[in-house]
Amino acid sequence: MKTLTVSLPEELLAWAETRTTSSGHEGLSTYLVHLVNEDRNRSSQERLEALLLEGLASGHGTEMTPVDWESLKQRVRERHEKKSSGGDS
Repeated sequence: MKTLTVSLPEELLAWAETRTTSSGHEGLSTYLVHLVNEDRNRSSQERLEALLLEGLASGHGTEMTPVDWESLKQRVRERHEKKSSGGDS
């Protein structure tokens, strides 16, 4: 782990310390890690929602054929093999 030094105004620090205690975190550091993780998860969720909306806006879908499924399976196999062999960077 790396160390990060953060300067906060006294009022904000007092609030963060109170929230640390009331939320059951062991210390301010674990509380801040929790907040950063929540923000990362929210960002991932926003990205997923944007992709879903993009898919909905793209028009009517077409039914997957057996050939489509086999092609998809093959691409997944190739990606897995590439990752397993260390070829994915």
